[in-house]
Amino acid sequence: MSNEVQLSDSTLKADLLYGGGTKTGDVRENTLRITGGADVTVTYAIGGSTEAGAASDNKVTLEGDGTKLTADMLIGGWAADGAVSGNTVTLSGGTAAADRLYGGGSGSGDAVNNTVSVTGGTVETKTEGSEYAAVLAGGYSQTGHVKGNLVDISGGSFTDVGVYGGKTDEGDAVENKVHIDSGKEIELWSVVGGDTVSGTALGNVVTIEGDGTSLDANEIGGGWSTDGEASWNNVTLRGAVTAGLVYGGGGRSGDAVDNAVYVSGAVINEKTDTSITPKGLAGGFSETGDVSSNFVSITEGSSVKTDVYGGRSKEGTVAGNGVEISGADTVVTASAIVGGWSESGSVLDNDVTISGGNVTGGFDS
Repeated sequence: MSNEVQLSDSTLKADLLYGGGTKTGDVRENTLRITGGADVTVTYAIGGSTEAGAASDNKVTLEGDGTKLTADMLIGGWAADGAVSGNTVTLSGGTAAADRLYGGGSGSGDAVNNTVSVTGGTVETKTEGSEYAAVLAGGYSQTGHVKGNLVDISGGSFTDVGVYGGKTDEGDAVENKVHIDSGKEIELWSVVGGDTVSGTALGNVVTIEGDGTSLDANEIGGGWSTDGEASWNNVTLRGAVTAGLVYGGGGRSGDAVDNAVYVSGAVINEKTDTSITPKGLAGGFSETGDVSSNFVSITEGSSVKTDVYGGRSKEGTVAGNGVEISGADTVVTASAIVGGWSESGSVLDNDVTISGGNVTGGFDS
């Protein structure tokens, strides 16, 4: 099972490039390594691939100055109808131009504990000029659940890339993480811990921290479910962030419950050149669902220049949400600082607590 394919100082154009592959069996511990200035153009670059089995502990590594991989899909381990677990993609140098980059991906199985690690190099979309950003995800499944997947960014640069700890169309997104400690400025289309269309987003986490780390993104969210519930997701910000919207948990029609945003010693500015709406910080939000028991904490000398909402919804009930601002050196400049806000729904028992800092603007509903 432990196959390895290595390309170094070479040029390759092909349809498929696998470390190991099978039609019906499992694939384990296969490696695809691209290094030493190799120039590779393929449709699929995959560490280990299977149609009917499971894919586990497969790897793709891209390293070395001048190395370039161009692919529709770059995946550590892929299973069309099986589970994927423990697969990794590591980028430490070179350029990965791909429309989809997954640590582990599946059509119908669960994606569990897969990882994408970027320590250097460049990640960019393959299809230049596309209206859609490239998708980089620790784990992906079309119909299965995604759980415990990770994207870890400690370096590198990005062009038109959205980052997701775990992403699924129909399954639940549970306990996936994105960790960014880049030590420099990076720009991403979006950053979401766990993303699902129809399932539940539960316990997903985004952390942005580190000296010199500065992130520019349209949106940053702990967990998102388009039509399901988002609960117990959170975002922690300890670096510099410019974003249109930051939310602990959110969605379109489902409820947002018990989500949080923690801002500690961070510099947060509102991104104005984005079509993302609404803008600001929100513990939880939903377009039409109910929003309850969400929280935003701003403390320890943070500087925030955007609106702040404990919870917000366009049509749903907003209840029991809160904003807390503390710390002698904390500065918040906003046109609205709101415990809970709904355009047409009921608003009940929300609060704002200010126990220190310099706060300009805001009201408590």
